[in-house]
Amino acid sequence: METIEDIVQESIGKSSNRGKSKKERRKKKRKKIRYIVFSLILCFGVFYFISDYAKVKRLYVTGNRFYDTNEVLSIANLSYETRYALTPGFYIKWKLERDPLIQQANVTVNWNGTIAIQVVEETIFGYIVNNDGQAFAILKDGKKHEIQKEQLESIVHYPLISGLSDENLTLLAKSFMNAENPIKDKYLSMISEIRPYATSYDANMLQLVMQDGNVIYSSYAGLGLLNYYTSVLERLNSTHVCLIVQESTNSIISTECPS
Repeated sequence: METIEDIVQESIGKSSNRGKSKKERRKKKRKKIRYIVFSLILCFGVFYFISDYAKVKRLYVTGNRFYDTNEVLSIANLSYETRYALTPGFYIKWKLERDPLIQQANVTVNWNGTIAIQVVEETIFGYIVNNDGQAFAILKDGKKHEIQKEQLESIVHYPLISGLSDENLTLLAKSFMNAENPIKDKYLSMISEIRPYATSYDANMLQLVMQDGNVIYSSYAGLGLLNYYTSVLERLNSTHVCLIVQESTNSIISTECPS
């Protein structure tokens, strides 16, 4: 026979079970909502990343001189098919700075789909061509860097260096990088060719054939005076003349062209 105590216990048990059941239902409901929200976010993310919205909208490259814009983007493995959200700036920077001709790269990735790249290239003073026709860029430390065929159009904008030994190439680089008076890019680009030249008083001089047809004779130590070349041109009344750098007077003067 059920006692009052049994009935009360049974009632409490049923009430407790109903409470647990409600909690479980609420827990299942919250879990279902979280699953739906997660699924929606996942679907939206997948849709976004496979759509054109996630692709790069604008690509900017500045600071490049030897490499053209397309070459820099190729090194960075960037194109207008790139998903910019999946391409962090530090990774692009790392890929660019692995290239031996890129000294430094600054990369900005914006959420409007713009990637801006600013590069600082290694200084190139000129190039040489060996007997096999292979071209090498001469860097600021005098070292050589092999130039690929597709880069020949870029390297010809630098002076062609002929007939200098490796030792003299290093000396030339040091002279151009002279801390007191380094050659500016503006004047470096005016030189078409650099050759060795010897005189009775100095067997270790240089002959510089300029883009304008003029020829300059200088010692290695006097190369810094090339930064005043445009001032000299303003005083010349003719073209295709010969000039000599005089270190003693810190000047560039006209001279009779060697026969």
